[in-house]
Amino acid sequence: MRTDVIVPISLMTMAIACMAPSLQAQETDTGRLAAQVCASCHGPRGDSISAAFPKIAGQRAESRTVWTIGRMLLDPNAPSIVPGRAEMQVQFRDTDTDILALFERSLLELVHQADRAGPCRIEIAPLSKSEPAAMDPRFQAAIEAAAERHAPGLHLRMPSGAGHDAQILSRRLRSAMMFVPSLKGISHHWAEDTKEEDIVLGAQVFADAAAAILRAE
Repeated sequence: MRTDVIVPISLMTMAIACMAPSLQAQETDTGRLAAQVCASCHGPRGDSISAAFPKIAGQRAESRTVWTIGRMLLDPNAPSIVPGRAEMQVQFRDTDTDILALFERSLLELVHQADRAGPCRIEIAPLSKSEPAAMDPRFQAAIEAAAERHAPGLHLRMPSGAGHDAQILSRRLRSAMMFVPSLKGISHHWAEDTKEEDIVLGAQVFADAAAAILRAE
C-alpha cells in the first residue's frame, strides 16, 4: 500500500493542425512525401516527437516532466480517403515553469521547421495554461501522519502530473490531496485500476487526516 501526498503541477495544452495539399491515395510519391513530414518530427525510427524533449526534461535531476499526445483528429476520417487535415493536442507538465517554457519554445520551433519544410502547412495555437499550485503544509502533514499510522513506511510525497480541482481551489482555500496507488503504476489510461483493499485503506487515511485537521482548527 502506498499513499501519496502530492502537489498539482503546471500543465500546458497546445493544438497543432496539419493541412495536407490535395493528394490522391494511389500516388506512391505522395506516400514518400508524407513519410518525410512524419520523420521531421518523430525521427527516422519514430522514437520521440522531438529529440530535444528528453534533453530538456533531463536538465534537472528532480524534474518530473511528462508530455502527452492524447487526442488526434483526422479529416475527413474516412477509411479509403487520404486525410486533408490532421489535428493533435500536446500537453506538457512539470513543476518547474522554466522547464515548461523551454518545452513551449522547442515545440514552436519544431512546428515552424516542419511548416517551412512542407509539403503540409502546419499551425499551432495555445489552448490552456496553468501554474503550479503548492498544497497547504499543515494539511499535507495531517495526511502524512495518518498514512504513517495505517501504512508505516509505505507512503511518499510526490507531484501530480495532472490537473486537479485542488489546483484551482488552492487559490482561495487551503488544499491538499491524497492518492492511492494504481495497479502496476498505470494512471490516466484505459487499463487503470486500484485494489479494493487499497481504496479502503486510503479512505481510512483520509478520514483520520480530516478528523485531525478539524481538531486543529
